[in-house]
Amino acid sequence: MEKVKKQEVGSLFVSYEEALELKELGFNEPCIATYDEDKEFEIQDFEQNYDTFPSHIIAAPLYQQAFRWFREKYNIHIRIEKYNETKWWANWGSWTSEIYDSYEETELACLKKLIEIVKNK
Repeated sequence: MEKVKKQEVGSLFVSYEEALELKELGFNEPCIATYDEDKEFEIQDFEQNYDTFPSHIIAAPLYQQAFRWFREKYNIHIRIEKYNETKWWANWGSWTSEIYDSYEETELACLKKLIEIVKNK
């Protein structure tokens, strides 16, 4: 059986920089984590969105939430796959990512690509 890699909870959420870009693109889904003006990450007691956040707070969505938002709002589907035993890559339509050392690196590259695609529409 394949050994499962243990992740820290914070790594399941998009980084501050990508969270800020998602906000600028109109992301306003309920999230259970946030960043403050000092870029400090915090898990909240309950889900909130920008209708209830103070203006200095940035929603920190899970990668899963961000990818679902791009699928539902823009009909963009990214697929992350194993390239070989130790490497990962992703594709969307005619775009194929570089090859990365981890699933998490590939996830981040995909999120950045989705942001770029929507910004350039």
